[in-house]
Amino acid sequence: MADTPTGTSAPLAVAESAAAANDDAPAAIATCAQGCTLRRVVWLATLSLVIVAVDQASKVYAMNYLQPTASQPLFYLGGILRIQYAENPGAFLSLMGDWSPAARFWVLTVVNGAILGGLAVYLALFPAHSRWQWTALALILAGGVGNLIDRMRFDGRVIDFFLLSSGPIPIPYFGNVQTGIFNVADIAITAGFIMLLPMLLLPERSAPASTARQVAKGV
Repeated sequence: MADTPTGTSAPLAVAESAAAANDDAPAAIATCAQGCTLRRVVWLATLSLVIVAVDQASKVYAMNYLQPTASQPLFYLGGILRIQYAENPGAFLSLMGDWSPAARFWVLTVVNGAILGGLAVYLALFPAHSRWQWTALALILAGGVGNLIDRMRFDGRVIDFFLLSSGPIPIPYFGNVQTGIFNVADIAITAGFIMLLPMLLLPERSAPASTARQVAKGV
């Protein structure tokens, strides 16, 4: 009976399998990258459309029915929630509201639009560090687009109508505290920034994932 080289066939098979896997890895990563990019685009478009649609619908309602509240606000929850119509020519909390119309246009419409466009490309084409980070940035993008639409439609102004305050509960050392007047888009932007705070304030607890692992995650 002929001897069978069983002692060498198993390691050889393992080596051949490993080599085949290594050869197939680039193609697998490329295939996943294409699918993951498409998935990111779909999720980004869906999230943005929902937030922008709700934001714009609420602003249409505000323009049609809430303009009298500019001088006669409506109070709810003991004054914690106030409905007060406003047209804000500046940024958040009316920052840059006293700038010239030309300066506001270039900074708040042109530059802001370019930044949002770059953020959209980044979110669509490149894997984020985590799904949490990606979602936070997507919320900021969607809210930014909602307000940018206002600036393009209403000569640089943004429609606002919500205001929150401490109401009947004074804050020690500060008294009654209240926000600026804001809208649905601002809520999305603020939520995105709050979601990013742990990543900015807390040290990383683990090393970043490898490129292949990020591609495999898709977001």
